[in-house]
Amino acid sequence: MLCNVINAEPMSTQGSRSINWERTRRNLLSAGGILAGAALSQLASKRANASASCFLRGTHILTPQGERRIEDLEIGDPVVTLTGDVKPIEWIGRRIYKRTSDRDWVESIRPVRIAAGALGVGVPHRELFLSQAHHLLIDGVLMRAIDILNGSSITLFSPAESEIEYLHIKLPMHDVIFAEGALSETLILDNDAIERFDNFVEYERLYGSKGSFGEVPCGPIAWSNGVSRGRFLSRMRSALSPWIDRRTAADRARDRLEEVADAQT
Repeated sequence: MLCNVINAEPMSTQGSRSINWERTRRNLLSAGGILAGAALSQLASKRANASASCFLRGTHILTPQGERRIEDLEIGDPVVTLTGDVKPIEWIGRRIYKRTSDRDWVESIRPVRIAAGALGVGVPHRELFLSQAHHLLIDGVLMRAIDILNGSSITLFSPAESEIEYLHIKLPMHDVIFAEGALSETLILDNDAIERFDNFVEYERLYGSKGSFGEVPCGPIAWSNGVSRGRFLSRMRSALSPWIDRRTAADRARDRLEEVADAQT
């Protein structure tokens, strides 16, 4: 009788339960890893923040004339924002890292590689490479690239070249633009972000030392109140969600991306 009941259960329900159990298992494992390496997690976060948020050279940005490589854009060029409005570029920050030996890149400098389709159907529409602290708008939440690594479709990448160039676009206010079709933040300046760029003197010459510091983020930022603690609590909420679902929008977004990755492997 029990077998008959199980076999009679709709496949959609069985599939849903399978996904829920896999979510619990995955998040419990991740929570354990966070507890085991809390100190390292804090260090990694500081390193990621120190690298600022940027696009890797070669990234295509959507403009009214179509997609253009970020290194070909200039101050004053228009780009398309999430709302469909076209806004002019105020400034483009640049930072170059070089290595003089055959040793691998320092981990905190390595870009995050987001495979085509890793964020959803056709998003991004080709590989997207971002600095670790760069935020993407995912399901209405701004999430750092380093926080959505999954070991398969979203991973750290080590370029073979001896030089890494990161660039970022400053609009009049913090905004969201399209990079390889993915919703990506523009540059938001805090008290020291400007000095992380090699050409920060250009910005100060154009807009003064204060510039547009103090901008309000254009959306909610995931797990901004503490790194290890915030990540651990997020994983536990997701692990318990089949019974008591108290996940935040950021928790759900991360779970969805991991389920997309599982379905693709």
